[in-house]
Amino acid sequence: MTDERIKQIIKEELTKSEVNSMISSKLSSELNSSDFKKAVKKVAAEVLKDFTRILWQRQSFWTGSLQS
Repeated sequence: MTDERIKQIIKEELTKSEVNSMISSKLSSELNSSDFKKAVKKVAAEVLKDFTRILWQRQSFWTGSLQS
């Protein structure tokens, strides 16, 4: 099958709203999956850990402005 034939078949079978709804439902299911939520929690924890570490290391930079 050529690319043109594939495009023609897709165009005949699916409308834009059907494609949008298929993509939307797939994204929703992926965003609500437990694996995705676990990955987000892991990344958020790492970011907060790094953020607090950097704040602690650069303490002299920002503590003076809080005391003023």
